[in-house]
Order: sequence, then C-alpha cells, then structure tokens
Amino acid sequence: MTKILLFPFNEDIETLAFNLDENSDYHILAVSGYKEDEEKMKGFHQKSGIFVSVDFQVCLDMVDAVVFTENTMGHEYYGYKERIQLALENGKDIFMSHLVAEKTNTCVSNIRLHLLQSNGSIERKASEQLKEISVPIISVLGVGENCGKFELQVQYHRLLRQKGYKVLSICSNPLGKFLDMEILPGFLFSESLSFQKKIEMFNEWIYKLQDGREIDVIVLGCPGGILPFNEIE
Repeated sequence: MTKILLFPFNEDIETLAFNLDENSDYHILAVSGYKEDEEKMKGFHQKSGIFVSVDFQVCLDMVDAVVFTENTMGHEYYGYKERIQLALENGKDIFMSHLVAEKTNTCVSNIRLHLLQSNGSIERKASEQLKEISVPIISVLGVGENCGKFELQVQYHRLLRQKGYKVLSICSNPLGKFLDMEILPGFLFSESLSFQKKIEMFNEWIYKLQDGREIDVIVLGCPGGILPFNEIE
C-alpha cells in the first residue's frame, strides 16, 4: 500500500478521503496546504483523523508519494514548484494532472512523475463518421468549480455499483483516478486543437474505452461549467 500526501488542501480531498476504501493500493496519511486554509484543514482533520500540517516537509517525511491536486482555492500555483522539487529530492513519487504539470513546468519525462490522465491522442481518418455508443451515458454537469460535481459523481458511481450495475465512470477531476475512474484525456484541454477535432477524438476515445467491456452505463463528469448559449441562457 502506497502512503500518500495531498497538496494543496482543496474541497475535493474530503470526498476522496471518505471514499478511498474502494482502493486498497493507496492510503492518505497526510494533507498539507497553505496557511490561509489552516482552519479548514483542522476541520478536515477532526472529521477524518488524517494528519494535516502547513509544514510540507513534516508531511513529506511520513509518506511514499505526493499527489499535487488542482488549484481550486484561489491560490494560483504558488509554492507548487518548490514542493515538487523538494519531493523529488526526497525520492518521493509524484502524481499530478497534465494541467498541473503544464502550469508548474514540470518535466513529464521524469521517472518519478505519474500523470493521472493519458494524453490520449487519437488518430482518425478524415472521412470517418462519429461512432455510435450504445451504452447509456449519464452526464454530471455543474455551474463551475467547487459546485460538488466530484462528490456527486463519486456517490452516484458507488450507488449504481451497489445496485448491481457495471459502471464505467469518466471523471473530470484527476483525483477520480484513485477511485477506479477513468480521467478525461489531456487533448480535450489542448489549445492547439479545434473544437470539432476534440469532439471527433473524444468520440473515438470513449468508443475504444467501452468497446468489448461488459458495462451497463457510463457516468461522464463534465469539466468546468455549462456552456452558455448567449448572455441570458
């Protein structure tokens, strides 16, 4: 079992902590964060019993690996680079999304770095039609960040499984990787691909993901908020 540290503290860590029992490969031993979030971290400790500290090194000494979470608490990416370097110097494995790696200029070829999502580049013929996916898809939508999408998807994923359904969950939150979910591929967030190309590649990606698997339903978490049609809708 890999003992992990999560940094920085954000709203999704509690959801992960209380549902990680489904994955016996990882154990959250510590959570570190910014001084500004210390009171929230103390509240999390009281509910979870997990060690929390703003002292990153103290937490680092307790674990085998560090998960660098998304910036959703308004701190930008302050302090990430220094802590990533410290983790590497201490011989720790590192988990992060493509976005965090890009924002922190982290070398993705480092053998200790594990990306929580594939880039998922898909080759398609120009004349190829979109593939039909016969499995029902339930979308989890929200109005932006910190609106509870991750928690809702985790709860729904668990409920469907408890009812005997074979579920394929595709999560917009990289932390879903630790909860037996697939993560949206990195190409969806590329600035060099057109919207149409992303749709075509995503259709191909989902089709290959579910093809040949015995699943009853796909639960798809959508990143960000609902796309506005105009100023009032």
